[in-house]
Amino acid sequence: MGLIDCLLVFLIACLTLKSSFVVGSDPSPLQNFCVAIDESNHEAVYVNGKFCKNPKNVTADDFYLSGFDIPSNTSNPFRSNTTLGTVDQIPGLNTLGISVFRADLKPKGIIPVHGHPRGSEMIVVMEGCLYVGFVTSDPNNRLMAKQLKPGDVFVFPPGLVHFLYNDGDTDAVVYAAANSQNPDITTTRGFRNVPVEVLSKSFKAERKVIEEIIKGISIPLIRDLCVAINDLKDAVLVNGKLCKDPSLVTTNDFFLPGFDKPGNTSNAFGSGMTPATIDQIPGLNGLGISLVRIDFAPKVYVNGKFCKNPKLVTPNDFYLSGFDKPGNTSNSFGYNATLGTVDQLPGLNTLGIAMVRADYAPQGLAPMHSHPRGSEVIIVIQGCVYVGFVTSDPENRLIAKELKTGDVFAIPPGLIHFTYNVGDTNATTLAASNSQNSDFLSTRIFQHIPVEILAKSYNVDEKVIEVILEAWKNNDVDGD
Repeated sequence: MGLIDCLLVFLIACLTLKSSFVVGSDPSPLQNFCVAIDESNHEAVYVNGKFCKNPKNVTADDFYLSGFDIPSNTSNPFRSNTTLGTVDQIPGLNTLGISVFRADLKPKGIIPVHGHPRGSEMIVVMEGCLYVGFVTSDPNNRLMAKQLKPGDVFVFPPGLVHFLYNDGDTDAVVYAAANSQNPDITTTRGFRNVPVEVLSKSFKAERKVIEEIIKGISIPLIRDLCVAINDLKDAVLVNGKLCKDPSLVTTNDFFLPGFDKPGNTSNAFGSGMTPATIDQIPGLNGLGISLVRIDFAPKVYVNGKFCKNPKLVTPNDFYLSGFDKPGNTSNSFGYNATLGTVDQLPGLNTLGIAMVRADYAPQGLAPMHSHPRGSEVIIVIQGCVYVGFVTSDPENRLIAKELKTGDVFAIPPGLIHFTYNVGDTNATTLAASNSQNSDFLSTRIFQHIPVEILAKSYNVDEKVIEVILEAWKNNDVDGD
């Protein structure tokens, strides 16, 4: 094992505790969206490091990105490259807590060992064959790796070191999603900021070896922080908290002791939580992440699922095949969805991400629906679709766009939306959500509301409602 690998494994091991942890993704927004802009004015609001565009000026293009059908330049030492779909490319992603990526790898190309401190990641192999894996942070630092082919899906838990390697003879293409608008990336370059003597003594290597490794490494050090305070003097309000003067920030603003102490599990749920949120660690403000220590009694139930013994976990728990196979669209909507949620991928439990492949016959429709527990980003794999959502501001604006192959579109959480195949050929989309099970609410929910309530709510005769309800009984598919 090389020195860099040892360094990474050591860092992972240092972060390990005996109890389970839950890492939070981006915080939920309090509005439909906050489309990012670069310029500011006296009316601008600063959220997640971005100024918000006036909602009246927001258009469908703010949620749109083209070019995901175009291979990127892989003429570099790693023979790989990534096309980003983060808030910097799709300003409408700001506060939505999700992003997408396209990765291209030449034969023997690699996306080297790295981690994403702010999000889980889920990948779908579109072309070629890949060997992918991550290293766990339990004391054994297990390698969870798998050989993938087109249509296969794999999940990387948040913050864990992972890699993608094209061990095939042809080019490989991967689509990836993260449950953060900007999951960030950490690599071995971070060691350049650690004193040489510290690294040398930590890994029992000569200074010359350490200096050779970090020689020439250059990466800008980003210092975006807003440590929460209660003092009003000279303060700026971010995420509902006042910011401390950066010159007064100390290590203790990012520190919390006591996570080695078990929580009380003598309750009906058999679990106890010790939080590490902004209230306990003021330096968390604006970072879009939090931590909870959870102690469990035997046979623990988390997110509606029982947890498997970590010693019995295998790569197959994070793996799903079949995303290269079209779904059956011979139904009244001409549409079908292939799910990649926690029910199909048990390793997704607690990771806060999921994927769905949707297939549409010509004129096929994913009817109006919403996802109460997650934002969504759609990538058009083939065909042309018309996609839109309705805002919940008083105007109930339709934000819609016609998309072609390679286009990307974002849907804010909880908003009613649809996808319609306006072309003459079949269409396929890949959708990612920043929830392991974003759930959905379709028009079927109205079947459970009394007719008289619906009639009065929409100011129509009860017979009109009855006709609509009768038609809904024949709906043979739901939304994505």
